Amino acid sequence: MPQTRAALTELTRTRMLAESSVGRFALRDLLRVYAGELVREQETPSARTAALLRVYDHYLDAARTGAPGPCRVPAGPDPPSTAKAVPERPAGTQGTLRWFAAEEQVLHALLRQAARDGFHRHACRLAWWLQGYLDADGRSADAVAVLGVALDAARAAGDAREQARLHRALAGCLGRAGRRGEGLDHLDRAADLLEHVDDYLEHA
Repeated sequence: MPQTRAALTELTRTRMLAESSVGRFALRDLLRVYAGELVREQETPSARTAALLRVYDHYLDAARTGAPGPCRVPAGPDPPSTAKAVPERPAGTQGTLRWFAAEEQVLHALLRQAARDGFHRHACRLAWWLQGYLDADGRSADAVAVLGVALDAARAAGDAREQARLHRALAGCLGRAGRRGEGLDHLDRAADLLEHVDDYLEHA
């Protein structure tokens, strides 16, 4: 840790990093572009994929571990974790809410990237925990948008059960947002999906 702090201090002093808030650092725009070019030139596709998975899994582990009470609803299994670091464990409800507030932009970006790059299960799980925080924070419209990204990912993966779970979650968020008619439509879609899944399993 002392070595890490010393490195961060030096990088910030030389303006290669920006400290957006206490203890939170970001690359300067030009340096970020250059770093991306180096990664694409020097790392193999498998190495880049493995690095992305470690990032997704780290945030997924932390989000699941720190999810406040309203988020703790069964949503299917998370993908097997490849994260090496111990996930952050915010202390208490207020600590959890502060963690989600601090990491919200990162979680949104990771969700979009996971969905775009075909990491569908990670996208769905990240969306699940993020929407739980947003919904608990009274931001049902934002939760609906997050679930929409996850639903597209579940469709791309051909996962009917996950689609049904997400339709039901959308129904709840839409109901709390005062859009009950749309919510009922999502409940109907969830029921249809589960009926087809059950029929398939019965005749398999």
